[in-house]
Amino acid sequence: MPSEDVPKKPQLFPGSFVFDDGTPMKEVWVYTDIPGDNKFKLENRWKTNARGVGGRLLESKKYNFYYTWDKKQKNWLESNLEESACTTITTGKAKSKKIEIKLKKRPRPVETFKVLKVRFSSDHNKMKDNDKDWRNTGKVFEPEWVNGKHSKPLSHTFDKEVEVEIEVEVGPEGAEAKNVKLVGKGSTAFMNFEATGIELKAGKSKHKLKSKGKIPKKVQKFANLKVAWSAEIPEHGAKKSAPDSEHLLYAIIAEPREEGRPEDGATAKRMEKGVEWVASANTLDPHKIVNHCFGKFDHYVLSWSFVSQSKLDYLKKHPDIKKQIEDDGFATFTDSSVGGAWPLAQWNEYGGECQAMVRCIRGVLTQVGCPGDAAVKYVNASADKPYTAQIRSNGTRCNGPKESQGYRYALVDSRVDKGKFYDDNSGVGWNNYEAYMRFDHDGKFGWFGGGIGKLPSTQNPLNVFYGLAEFKSKYKNGSYQREVTELWNYGNHSWGTWSG
Repeated sequence: MPSEDVPKKPQLFPGSFVFDDGTPMKEVWVYTDIPGDNKFKLENRWKTNARGVGGRLLESKKYNFYYTWDKKQKNWLESNLEESACTTITTGKAKSKKIEIKLKKRPRPVETFKVLKVRFSSDHNKMKDNDKDWRNTGKVFEPEWVNGKHSKPLSHTFDKEVEVEIEVEVGPEGAEAKNVKLVGKGSTAFMNFEATGIELKAGKSKHKLKSKGKIPKKVQKFANLKVAWSAEIPEHGAKKSAPDSEHLLYAIIAEPREEGRPEDGATAKRMEKGVEWVASANTLDPHKIVNHCFGKFDHYVLSWSFVSQSKLDYLKKHPDIKKQIEDDGFATFTDSSVGGAWPLAQWNEYGGECQAMVRCIRGVLTQVGCPGDAAVKYVNASADKPYTAQIRSNGTRCNGPKESQGYRYALVDSRVDKGKFYDDNSGVGWNNYEAYMRFDHDGKFGWFGGGIGKLPSTQNPLNVFYGLAEFKSKYKNGSYQREVTELWNYGNHSWGTWSG
């Protein structure tokens, strides 16, 4: 083909075409662009009938086709058209041949990048969404963040990297990019993420990333964590997602334990209180954590008569609060339908029975994954052996030889005298037992009493009481009162060394 017939710019035609056998043209390249592309202001029909080229022109409503046999034009087309196909045409013996154009999609550049969801794959995946009450109810949070919605809290073992799976959406249609770097820039060091060699295509896809740092080795709450997500695309720069993902993370010692008790089970409300108590201990020593938690209670109470007058005066002005405390199980806190002993963590300033304190603290320990064996033990005595501690795994009454005659036995926490009478307002606690937590960890153990705290290692657990009293109930001065008929005074006893 004479050089003067070579087009000065790529030519447009709408379909297949026919080449005469006699044409000297040995090669032609054919390309296509998607509809609506105005890069070329060319006519919709091929009006230039170059020498040696002829045939019927076909209409195409879906694509615009371009042809050229100029290499510079070919390179320009390959760089700019969204879709392309290349066909090589050579002369042959036949008088003419028909060339079929086959399309090969050319990826469009990524113009939009958006993170839709963030799911934490390294969290414990146990926390339920109940933040209204203390019951172990609700659904497990997942995914933890959805674009356009409130973030959901998660618990995670400290001193570990954070692993996430993000779901992204890329546009426009037909967009594609290779060797992409996904970046998450966090508001704190352990929330920085990066993944390389990623392939993005139009539509939705999921990708896994691991943080570049570890969560600090400390029990604590991280509120308002933010991650700015972006995709760094070769030759096109960074595409940012908006808005940033926001997260609430509780860093705890280990996975929350569940052993079938009412206080077991991770919920949003329980985790908030558990992390608050343990974090304030400012230590990772399990024995010190336990001791700190027992310090949340001044003393045990058996009824409202044990509560200070100032608190009672306050509750008199706020009867709705008193009713809520009672509905939550004061003072035994044994109602599993409201969360067992967990409500006591909210009402700890009013106190509860010793066994409720022990169970509540055990719930806190299991919530944050604190290591160690926290066994609830009930200690009382018999009148037959008043100075020997009876240790059981369930609570029982003190007993004695005269029960069949109507006498009863109790451990008293204040002074009583033989022959005197005591009513319910006397300020004396008449106890069936003292509930303790025997805590074992790393070869060491300690005894912790509800409302007492940690006992000295050699102290007999009975020695927290004034003594063991025998009494009989009698009606006197318009009410039933306890008449003390026998007393074994613990303060006057030489206990010796107790090994636990």
